[in-house]
Amino acid sequence: MFIASRLQELGHEVRVYASNAAYSALELRLPNVREIPGLVLEYENNQVKMGRSFRTNRRIWRNRRPVIQRLKEELRAYRPHLVITDFEPFLPAAARASGFGFISVDHQHVIPGLRLNPPLKYWPHYLATLAVVYWTHSGETANLVTSFFRPVKPAQPHYHYFAPILRKEIVSARPERNGHVLVYQTSASFSRLPALLAQIPIDFRIYAFPREGKCGNCAFKPRNHPDFLADLASCSWVLTNGGYTLMSEALALGKPVLSVPVEGQFEQWINSYHLHKFGYGEMCATDELSPERIVRFHQAQDKYRTNLATRQFNGNGEILAKILSFL
Repeated sequence: MFIASRLQELGHEVRVYASNAAYSALELRLPNVREIPGLVLEYENNQVKMGRSFRTNRRIWRNRRPVIQRLKEELRAYRPHLVITDFEPFLPAAARASGFGFISVDHQHVIPGLRLNPPLKYWPHYLATLAVVYWTHSGETANLVTSFFRPVKPAQPHYHYFAPILRKEIVSARPERNGHVLVYQTSASFSRLPALLAQIPIDFRIYAFPREGKCGNCAFKPRNHPDFLADLASCSWVLTNGGYTLMSEALALGKPVLSVPVEGQFEQWINSYHLHKFGYGEMCATDELSPERIVRFHQAQDKYRTNLATRQFNGNGEILAKILSFL
């Protein structure tokens, strides 16, 4: 959103391709947005169901030829000066086949440069994630990697690293601390969470389930509720999964994060691991989350807030300048 909007403000003509929830959100906010299929993950009890996800994505990938053909035809008619991809498989394939140069702007390409030694149970996920990263992109001119952590050395010479991209609402927000905790979950499958939080004398604003209303110390709001940004900017800290976007926004606003990564989604484990490593918050496995663990984090939040004050989490200016250099 940030890149497309800024390029348009600078006078560039921009065409956007998006899938699933991203398409639904962007078509309301940007001109010239077109829908394409996108790969998905299936969840249950805060865990990626690999079998169901594989079957769903296999059906999508089987129908890739007409999608890529359509994109090739549209690229040849549109003749863009630059194609920018965000970790999806269809546009890179079409750009490559049509002879148009492209760059990637995403977080997932931070993974190849990391020297990780994850627990043994995560090795299949680690290898699968690396395979997907390399499979979805090849032949790009450069990889512009956004991350709140980065390898000591670039994975390859054409890898360039930047602090996170932040939407303008986050950049312009004025952080406060009103005492509540913001809770956000990738899916509604973490079914024991409400009962767990109800045991703790803390005000929780929960964006996780398709319900709205207050029950004791817990206020429930759907994930797309307009209060979300205000609750994020004014919370004391954030309880969420290991999703990169919200984690980056919370850190940029000076909010410590207690991260419960979705089981089976290795990128989330990587984000949570580095959050813990750099002292911006803590990582907790789904089956280890308890009232006692949450209270301990609540009591230690100032320690993590001090660590956050030493870092810059806004990469907007630098990454826009780099994209303009390719144009």
